[in-house]
Amino acid sequence: NRNRPELFRDGGSSIQLGNNIMWMFGDTFYSTPAVDGTHGRSSTAALAPIDDPHNLSEPLDANGRPYQFIPLSEEQKNWNLAHIDEPDNIWLKWPTSAINTSPTEGYVFYLHLRVLPDNGGYTVGTGLAKVVENSTTAIDVTETLFGGNEPSFTPTVSHDGILYLENCSGLGGGTFDYECATGRVPIDKIADRGAYEFWDGTKWNSDINSAKKDANNPKGA
Repeated sequence: NRNRPELFRDGGSSIQLGNNIMWMFGDTFYSTPAVDGTHGRSSTAALAPIDDPHNLSEPLDANGRPYQFIPLSEEQKNWNLAHIDEPDNIWLKWPTSAINTSPTEGYVFYLHLRVLPDNGGYTVGTGLAKVVENSTTAIDVTETLFGGNEPSFTPTVSHDGILYLENCSGLGGGTFDYECATGRVPIDKIADRGAYEFWDGTKWNSDINSAKKDANNPKGA
């Protein structure tokens, strides 16, 4: 971020909302603490004009620090504040990808994680949050669109009102080859878990565990 080089932001994806690009980041760290005493957020977001996409701006607290992008629940936020000196004992929400549902609105898929000091933690699930024009705070819809024991699907492309998603894993062997399973949902039902279907190799199936990975379905295709 050229406007605030004292910030370190991990990752980065984007979505166009109105006349702006929204940049979404994962872990964001800063040396001078925020007003609440924290030295980091698990997600932040900033806006930039379409014709100047690296000129980021965002609401800041009195110490010049950004706010959390995908909100934590009050219980999670209070836990993190109570364990402010234990970065291995907190709740996290990391944005992964986003899709427009209109020119000024969209949805962000995110990983919901619980970090624990004894075993590294676990994935609570894949969550879904709504984003709207001119706001850098998402509206959390569900923390478990896909459960922690289910495959984590992320959007790839939309066509004729249908959003297609993928779940990929590397084939290993020193290659960059992947095998991927495919899911789909009508875009206007993106928040309805029951509307999702998964390709089981012969047909679309509502059972997420039936999703079949295909080595001929390269990541990003």
